Amino acid sequence: MKTSPLHYYREWLLNEPTAADRILDRNLSNLSSLVPEKTKVHLIGICGKGTATLAGLLIEQGFQLTGSDDTFYPPMSTIVENLGIQIFKTYDAKNIEGADLIIVGNVCPPNHVEVVAAKEKNILQISMSEALEYFFLQENGEDKKNIIVAGTHGKTTLTGMISWVLEHAELDPLYFIGGVIQGSKTSHRFSNGQYTVLEGDEYDTAYFDKGPKFLHYKPWCGIITSCEYDHVTMYPSFEAYQQAFKFFIEEINPAGFLIIHEDTYKLLEDVCATFTGKIIVYGKSTLAESALPPLLIPGIYNQENALAAYIVGTQCCGLDADIVKKHLATFPGMERRQQVLFNTDQYLFLDDFAHHPTAVRVTLEGLRERYPDRRLICLFEPRSNSSRKKLFEKAYSEAFDAADVIAICTPEFRWNDDPKDFVDIDHIVSLLNSAGKKAYSSHGTDEILTTLSEILTPGDVIVTMSNASFDNIQEKILGLLQNS
Repeated sequence: MKTSPLHYYREWLLNEPTAADRILDRNLSNLSSLVPEKTKVHLIGICGKGTATLAGLLIEQGFQLTGSDDTFYPPMSTIVENLGIQIFKTYDAKNIEGADLIIVGNVCPPNHVEVVAAKEKNILQISMSEALEYFFLQENGEDKKNIIVAGTHGKTTLTGMISWVLEHAELDPLYFIGGVIQGSKTSHRFSNGQYTVLEGDEYDTAYFDKGPKFLHYKPWCGIITSCEYDHVTMYPSFEAYQQAFKFFIEEINPAGFLIIHEDTYKLLEDVCATFTGKIIVYGKSTLAESALPPLLIPGIYNQENALAAYIVGTQCCGLDADIVKKHLATFPGMERRQQVLFNTDQYLFLDDFAHHPTAVRVTLEGLRERYPDRRLICLFEPRSNSSRKKLFEKAYSEAFDAADVIAICTPEFRWNDDPKDFVDIDHIVSLLNSAGKKAYSSHGTDEILTTLSEILTPGDVIVTMSNASFDNIQEKILGLLQNS
């Protein structure tokens, strides 16, 4: 008998050591009928890339909103601060007073102080993904034309591209992106139009739902950019990781679209064969025939992203090919995706979100292609759970091939880290040095800054890479470059 996603991830939940605290008896039947103006919502973990975006949509929908978090850094902190709502910068049971509904970010464990308070007060708790599902992805009980972008890599940029094209082609989309389009200062757009464009994350949904977020998103058009092992603290094997994307394909409207990268199609071909809608495979082999325009953002992977966006615009949404190409040519890119922070005739400084070995590699290759004759310096912070695992040491030793100089910050050991499986930065640096690279390890951003100041030479291209704040090293580098 075929396993359902609900049963599959319910079993995961029941195997958690804290399973008893993770089971919630909830009734969600009245969510679709809530009157926003009369409903006070409190969002725990509001500064996450998804939750901050959801907060903007909720405000425009008319909900009364408060939020709390204990970690704030751009660009999402800027979005949150611009909402004009009450924000608590420490977690406390008092923060939820008066709330009718609690939205729980997936950073919250079952013993979180505000979660415990919500349980004691019998306030309904839902996940970020459930809020999207019930408040934005349905109309009169029917699913809208939901365009969901999933994949290990590229989903933020591709979601931004599709949103940009559809908005500028006047299709009036609602969109939800886990990042900010450069120059827009927002990661969302509210609309009651027929199209919604969402970034679909494969990470778990909430402490009471171990399934991936994208299983809540009701895709009419599902896009998968890539499928490489990631989120190793959630998925015990690559097979378990692949299974999430197989479930995603099964969730797509049977009369809808599956747009899938050629490498991923080969990997998931068995479940693709069961899809009854239209399948469109794209990738390097189909780039030439598309005759896409030059892009403002470099790299073959961004050309592939543009191809997927072109397919969505022309084949799914019925737009004229020339209109789609015109708008793709003006897409400015996403903040923290090769975002230029400083550019003079002496130095170029960029910031990027890349952290998975493949993302690091292809981003650096794109920069090398654009700046072939300049020295490329990469400053890397392994902050994500996956990047801190010994499993990826060899992959990281090969990911920096396109860079000339590499400095890697040794991550602090966390309470939930396993000493036997903790990344050894000195080992990665040794492998890089053996391969002829100038590589350095450091024990903090001050050490990295000192190293950079000692080796900096006019003409250098510097790129910082981290999926977090990197302890705001970007501001310190800007000061160094401005005084050089």
